[in-house]
Amino acid sequence: MRQLYADHGRELSRPENIFRDMQKRLKAVGIFSLSESIDNELMWAHYGGNHSGIALGFGCNPDCKLGKPKHMLPVMYALDKPVFKAGFKNEVSIYAAAGGGTKSVSRVSFEDDVFRAAISTKTPAWNYEREWRYVEESSGLFDWPGPLASITFGLKMAPERRSFYRGLAEDAGGKGVRFFEVQLSKSLGGLTVKECK
Repeated sequence: MRQLYADHGRELSRPENIFRDMQKRLKAVGIFSLSESIDNELMWAHYGGNHSGIALGFGCNPDCKLGKPKHMLPVMYALDKPVFKAGFKNEVSIYAAAGGGTKSVSRVSFEDDVFRAAISTKTPAWNYEREWRYVEESSGLFDWPGPLASITFGLKMAPERRSFYRGLAEDAGGKGVRFFEVQLSKSLGGLTVKECK
């Protein structure tokens, strides 16, 4: 059947090529991880320089990428891996082939539900992160996905580092940036966050 189509200038798609392309594209996706949580002890210990780093807070509006579903994915915490159930959303590129005629290439769309689930699913052990993922089709350097709204200083951040980050924010034109600091709660209930001037 493939040969018959080829004899008439048409080529059928090959599923194995689509899945090979999907694997390649999954490895190339750019992911910027965000969290809904600013006062989680484990997050500060794992990702915040053992409580001596900073957390950046971004504003979200319909004009920035944080407000666009194409770029923002809530992480789903599940025991099962994503699977194709009823096909997938497909993209087809048609281009001029060498020697004349046309050629087409088919691939799974970046906006396909299973493709997106593959880049935004983790096991339930990670659900304390309350993660969202800002995604781009390829990795690399991009502008921030939204306006910088806040900087939160870790519990153990030295005063001179705080001054350094305040200066960076001011130099970048961040006049509306609010500053917060992590503090120990009065009980063993974890951390609290308080605005600082």
